[in-house]
Amino acid sequence: MNNFKRFFIAYLFLSVLTLTAECSEDSSRFIFDSGALEVSSVNVGQERLSAEWRSLTLADKCSQDSPRFIFDSGVLEIPSVRVGQTTLSAELRLVAVEPLVQFELVSLSEQVQQIVTNAAVYQTESQLLSVPLCIQSGDLGVFGYQLNMQLIPGVDPVHFALIQLSDHQGQVLSGLTDNQGALSINDATAFDSLSVSSCVPGVMGSSELKFMVFDVDSDQPLLVFMNSKQTPFHYDFVRNVFHLYDQYSYDDGNALFIAETYFREKRRHLAGSIVAYDAFYEGHLQERLYTLEFWSTDPVPQSLIELAYQRIQTAMPFLAGNLAYHPVGNTHSRLASAFSEEFAEKNIRIIDSEQLFNGLTELGVKLW
Repeated sequence: MNNFKRFFIAYLFLSVLTLTAECSEDSSRFIFDSGALEVSSVNVGQERLSAEWRSLTLADKCSQDSPRFIFDSGVLEIPSVRVGQTTLSAELRLVAVEPLVQFELVSLSEQVQQIVTNAAVYQTESQLLSVPLCIQSGDLGVFGYQLNMQLIPGVDPVHFALIQLSDHQGQVLSGLTDNQGALSINDATAFDSLSVSSCVPGVMGSSELKFMVFDVDSDQPLLVFMNSKQTPFHYDFVRNVFHLYDQYSYDDGNALFIAETYFREKRRHLAGSIVAYDAFYEGHLQERLYTLEFWSTDPVPQSLIELAYQRIQTAMPFLAGNLAYHPVGNTHSRLASAFSEEFAEKNIRIIDSEQLFNGLTELGVKLW
């Protein structure tokens, strides 16, 4: 982890850290009122940081069962996690800081039932891990933070993404809010809440939900569904919600986003859409068909189509076989013909435009 990422995580968890009376005058310090970080010295070669920055240990006034983040190792220790009637202890390791902070579950063990004042809670239905984090802020006292982390679907080993960081007053400091997007979609109603009417020529009764798969060139690719009502364009979503490319002007950032997201076999990100058709007939009537689609002139590699298809299928468990890859345009159709047999072996359904439009029925869908 480079120094920038170290300071990013330190800022995330130490937004109220100040210099205590016991610290020497040449110590680095974070001034809460001004938001300034004063660093007296940093040895980049040895990545040496002050003791206050290297380890977030429990404050004296925090209970011993409070979770803590150890900065030097990037480990989040959670002594007690309630899962229903079971109490577990967990250890998570920091693996990524953008577009969302991500942790990998390193260890999990069952604990003897005991009275715990600061237990984390994992909700199996929503797959949400809520962690109360207690830190001390020098003369300002003890502050509590609430970390809400969402299980990332389809990732092995288990990964969590930090979707909300709140301070002791309940103010959200960072994360992905419900009206910005989601990591998973559990039913058609949730899909409809994020999607917009589709612009498929000659078709009514269809809706479109856009998505991003970040860091497809890494070991931690992250699928995020966009609230397409709030932010209709991929670049605006990436820039405004996750603040990627915002160090550049709008146009320069857009140019870099396009270069890293489209047209190349080796790329950093992947952008696409899921289009839902209200009714479809192929031997039997389906209430809905969902198609995976990409920009028509973007030659998306086979491996990335597979990645997107499998992640979407896992993150939208209600699909139950009603997902199909739809090659849009000549570029996609030509490429799909080369790997159609391999896709069939992997249970990746392909539907071409002729099959799609022939199967659309007048039950909610009208061809013009």
